[in-house]
Amino acid sequence: MADTPAGTPTDDHQPAPAVSPLRVLVVDDHALVRSGVRSELTAHAPDL
Repeated sequence: MADTPAGTPTDDHQPAPAVSPLRVLVVDDHALVRSGVRSELTAHAPDL
C-alpha cells in the first residue's frame, strides 16, 4: 500500500460505522422561535 498513490481506491477499506441518531437541543427564550424550529424539524424528520 505504500506504493499506492494518494486517492487511489484499494481493496482494504473498512465498512462504514453505524450512524447514531442526531439530537438537537434548541435553547431560546422566544416561544415563537422554538415553535418554528420544532415545526421545521418535525416536517423534515424523514430527511434528517
